[in-house]
Amino acid sequence: MTQDESTSGKSKKGRVSVAQRLQTNAQLSPRSQDDPDERETERKQMDLGKYDKATIRIIAQFLDNIGLQNSVEALVEETGFTIETSAGARIRSNIMKGNYDAACDILEQARDLPQETSQNAGYIIQCFKLADLVRKGRYFDALFTMKSMAPIVFNDESKNLEYFGSFVKHVMLGENRYQHLDSATERESQLAFLEELLPSDFILPQNRLKSILNKVHGPATDEKASKLLRDDNINTPKGPPYRQVQLLTYHNSPIYCVKFSRNGKLMASGGRSNHITIWETKNGQLRRLGELSSITEGDIGYMEFCHQNKYILVCGGAACKYNLTIFEVASRVVCRTLRVAVGHEDNLDLGTYFSCATFLTDPLTNRTRLVAGNELGALKVYDLNIDSNAPIRQQGGFRVRCLYGMKNGEFFLMVDALNRVRLYSILAEKMEGTTICKEEVTIINMTVHPSEKFVLTATEANLRLWDVRNHNLVRVFTG
Repeated sequence: MTQDESTSGKSKKGRVSVAQRLQTNAQLSPRSQDDPDERETERKQMDLGKYDKATIRIIAQFLDNIGLQNSVEALVEETGFTIETSAGARIRSNIMKGNYDAACDILEQARDLPQETSQNAGYIIQCFKLADLVRKGRYFDALFTMKSMAPIVFNDESKNLEYFGSFVKHVMLGENRYQHLDSATERESQLAFLEELLPSDFILPQNRLKSILNKVHGPATDEKASKLLRDDNINTPKGPPYRQVQLLTYHNSPIYCVKFSRNGKLMASGGRSNHITIWETKNGQLRRLGELSSITEGDIGYMEFCHQNKYILVCGGAACKYNLTIFEVASRVVCRTLRVAVGHEDNLDLGTYFSCATFLTDPLTNRTRLVAGNELGALKVYDLNIDSNAPIRQQGGFRVRCLYGMKNGEFFLMVDALNRVRLYSILAEKMEGTTICKEEVTIINMTVHPSEKFVLTATEANLRLWDVRNHNLVRVFTG
């Protein structure tokens, strides 16, 4: 369309031009519909479901991000609804610029947010401001900011005291992770956190379409363009993808965990009851060998065999008071019981119990050590060759979700609450670790290939295979 055609009332075919329709409907911005009083009540809304509306908003955001503003305006004009509110767009802009006070002011004036949501989001933005001031070394300004935050904290301790204490302990007094990040990276992280608190119709998470595609195909590359256009059915097997070869009905209660030994010859199963069964695998079939010694606690949530299959450890779930118990496989009796802290039974809480552990066995000396942790900040190392339940090494602050001990007896992989898989050495002076991968969603569990070259993460969205050596995503499994 030429410039003359775009400025005339109609095109040669008699149709109203895009520019004419935009001017007629006063819908020149996809984020101009913040005030309900300014919305056009006479506009006929399209009869679309919530899913279709969400899809259109995501597409409009993608077009806006790559600069196709005219296409966005036409899409918004035709559908009659916007990507997000003007207030949400301005809050995002101010967060990325570091204008935290301006973002709080916009949040207070927003009409379409519940008061409690607005107050909580405003408090989090103040926390962002506090962290940014510390990163810049403006400690006096940070103290004045903390002073203004104090009344909010103490008026509602249940919701805000934990945030406040975290910033005082880790940002003001401890090693400050903000010192090692550039401002743009940190503000993107802050914005992502804030977007989780605010409704999606108020502010849409940035790059939502890319985020969805990344969970399916991994990071965007030109080589993966063909996967967007057509499903790859070359390797799709004909018929059912699996078949049942054996049905075991020995357990009388739900099974929460099964684990094969390192050589694949044994399997343990356990769950809600205190019965843990050992099975022998032979010719693709399982045969029951017997039960481990009866213990009083239940809810088995985690098990692992050592490399020589001499021991098996058992932990409870993340919210279960269950002592970490180590059994001898041959005799099936308890050889050791470990707990984070020892005290009177009346004072024990969930933080006193381990929820995951792994063995580390030196292949030359057969010295067996054990690394145990939980999601409440405990990480301890024990030596099973000495007759003591005292840890030989311990470190706080680790929120551990899953562990795997490597064959060399020194390194172990850990899944933490930040959705990362990290590699640590128990011989290092400080267990700082190296990040193998980081997922955008919760990592439920991980499985390590027998060669220890690959790790498979099980997330809330899919299964993702990572290369341990070069930290690259190898493959994504969905279904």
